[in-house]
Amino acid sequence: CLTCRDRSVFEGEMDQESNEVILSDCDGRLYEGLSSNFFVINAEGNLQTAPLDSVLIGTVMKGILEDFRGDNHHHHHHLVLEHANVSEIRNWKGAFITSTSRRVLPVNRILLEDGEIVEIPESKVIENIRDKMAGICK
Repeated sequence: CLTCRDRSVFEGEMDQESNEVILSDCDGRLYEGLSSNFFVINAEGNLQTAPLDSVLIGTVMKGILEDFRGDNHHHHHHLVLEHANVSEIRNWKGAFITSTSRRVLPVNRILLEDGEIVEIPESKVIENIRDKMAGICK
C-alpha cells in the first residue's frame, strides 16, 4: 500500500541492481518513483502516466507533456493520464522513468514485491521520446 513512510526506508530496501522504486497503492496503481516520474507504453501503444494531480511533475515530464499536447504530433500515440496498474505489466510495450539527472531512462525489468522479475520490452516510442527530450532538456 502507498503509505507515508520515509523514502529512505524504500531506498534501503532497493537491491544493488535497482535504479528506482516505483510507488504503488493497495490496488496496484503505479504513481511515480522516489526521485523520478514513471511512464509506460500500454497495450494499445499509448504513453501512459499517473494523473497529474497525484504526482510531482518533474522538468523532463513537463517537456514530454508539452510535446504530446502540442501541434507537433510526429508520433501516432496518445497520452493517457491514468495510473498504470501492475496487474497489466505483461501487456506493456515498454516503460521508462524520467528525472533531470537521468533524462529518459528505459526500464528493462521490474522486480515485483513478491520477488518475481518481469522483463519489459524495448520500445521505439521510448527511443523517439528520449531523442526528442535530449534536444529540449539541456
